[in-house]
Amino acid sequence: MSKRNITIGLSFLIVIIIAIIINNFYLFNPLNYPKGNLELYGYKWYDFKKPIDVQCLSWYDGERLIYVPQKNNASEARYIIIEFANFKHLEDYTYEQYFDDLPTEQGKEYRIDLRLSNIREDGFAIGHILLPISFYENDNKAQVGGANFFEMPSEFKEHIIETYKDKLEY
Repeated sequence: MSKRNITIGLSFLIVIIIAIIINNFYLFNPLNYPKGNLELYGYKWYDFKKPIDVQCLSWYDGERLIYVPQKNNASEARYIIIEFANFKHLEDYTYEQYFDDLPTEQGKEYRIDLRLSNIREDGFAIGHILLPISFYENDNKAQVGGANFFEMPSEFKEHIIETYKDKLEY
């Protein structure tokens, strides 16, 4: 074998090994990372390191808080991140406008947290929350951390409500 063929073979092997490592430790790689709205927060593909928990919180007019952990659900976290990247950003939209535009019957409030799970204590994940997405059941606008507002597709909202409805404890 020539040195050239050995060099090409080793280079190909190194690329394959790096791709396997990236796919095992991260939700995305540089080629399939959905930038979009994630750029507003300065996130890069390597910020979404596994494991990431999806947590759903829901409440309604003073009802007690309902907490639904979804431990290490990479496919659900990936779905939420990809969808969020494509939400329509409502620029120059204020918190006052958000509350003024809410329907009279808001329905339940939902909050979806994507949390980097560094440690687990008593079954709960402890780690940095990447995206705290909040929305009301009867509205198609979402807020992230109270700072940015987005119009979300009704399919996304329905997916969240449907996915977590049987897991919510009343």
